[in-house]
Amino acid sequence: MSSLVGRGSEIAAVLDSLRAARVVTLTGPGGCGKSRLALRAATLAGGSFDDGARLVELASLTDPALIPASVAEALGVPERDATNPMAGVVRALADRELLIVLDNCEHVLGSASRVVVMLAEQCRRVRILTTSRERLDVPGEFVFPVPPLELPEDGSAGAVAASEAGSLFVTRARAASPAFALTAGNSAAIAATALRYAEGVMAWHRGELAGAEHLAREATVQWHRGSDRMDACDGIELLGVLAAARERFSDAARLLAAADAARRPLLYLAPGFTANRDAAAGAASQARQVLGDERFTQAWEQGQGLTLDDAVAYAARKGGGRKRPATGWASLTPAELEVVRLVGEGLRNDAIARRLFIAPGTVKVHLSHIFAKLGITTRAELAAQAASQDLTAR
Repeated sequence: MSSLVGRGSEIAAVLDSLRAARVVTLTGPGGCGKSRLALRAATLAGGSFDDGARLVELASLTDPALIPASVAEALGVPERDATNPMAGVVRALADRELLIVLDNCEHVLGSASRVVVMLAEQCRRVRILTTSRERLDVPGEFVFPVPPLELPEDGSAGAVAASEAGSLFVTRARAASPAFALTAGNSAAIAATALRYAEGVMAWHRGELAGAEHLAREATVQWHRGSDRMDACDGIELLGVLAAARERFSDAARLLAAADAARRPLLYLAPGFTANRDAAAGAASQARQVLGDERFTQAWEQGQGLTLDDAVAYAARKGGGRKRPATGWASLTPAELEVVRLVGEGLRNDAIARRLFIAPGTVKVHLSHIFAKLGITTRAELAAQAASQDLTAR
């Protein structure tokens, strides 16, 4: 796992939460970094527990009934009672001091919640850290929303280096090419691409699939042009997920396979800021189910045979659609329009960030783009112009 960039305050807050609560749930949209944050916190906190920390991966489970057995296996508890494996887990953990991480609970929420309640009630020295897109809603649960990484405030090299997303980009670029340097010549493109991709992920989670696909495609092509193969892999993978969501299952299989094949020689696993590995696995499973084994395997093998160059070209050919103008109200993206609406309601940046589940610095980035596109300089001007627009129709 690559290093966790820009999460110092979040790590400290999670560690404090684990001291105060026996059940802590990290929530947030897919791809915001919940799993990496949980694993880093567990690594740091494990030394304070007599029996350390243990990870239970739930992402691959499709049957909620299998969670108790998965917990028992991950904790190394012999399965003496196949009909009730949690009974053995409870007996084994009765006197142990342990931190348990249940990762990716959202698709098996009910069963995961029951397991957490049983552990919390009957194993008094055990603490549980979970990750999920939504809270487990169990007694004593402390919910910690995980924000996306903060974007650069502008396109300068200093702003890119100072931002969480920019710092992660530079770290990964140097891992791929030690000679990489962040300069005034490339910083603006890096900042713009990061914003496009972040907006694409936000649009995906809002259900705006066509807009998400357009933004993700733009970012992927830009990364590829800049020889950033790691991020281009992530972009191809997200485009595969979006193709499945739009019921283009053969395209989905080819793109997901191409991302998998291109990532292997880089010895790289997506760190959670951009790619959503659980969503990719789910999209591949859905494509197989719809296409059938034979057609899925054929499409997957075609994708595995694509180079990254070929995969980006394939994704670009699947593009199209209306191009936004550079200025004016029609140039605003869905994310920017959301910010405008909330400014019109009188909300400040911190409140907008909480409402949209983004970082305050990202709100500031959106506002700078909005001001430039509309040719205004103040929030008061923006609120006045927004009042004359029918934003609900956009």
